[in-house]
Amino acid sequence: MTAETFTAVVRPASTFSLKKYPRGSAPIGSAGATALAALTASSTVQEALDILSVSTKSDYVVDSDSMGRATHVDA
Repeated sequence: MTAETFTAVVRPASTFSLKKYPRGSAPIGSAGATALAALTASSTVQEALDILSVSTKSDYVVDSDSMGRATHVDA
């Protein structure tokens, strides 16, 4: 029996939910907090979502041995 290896597919982060399980618990970080603080009344929702997308994407990294916060180590 042989094992198959597949290439990881990176999907865009679309997790704008207040529930923690669909990425709602991703940390904003200092750069995100600074960017959010710079928003003004004339800023758009798209600008705010772009900032949150960067935070979510950086928290959900897909690699050969990990997806999000979960990792796998071959024994």
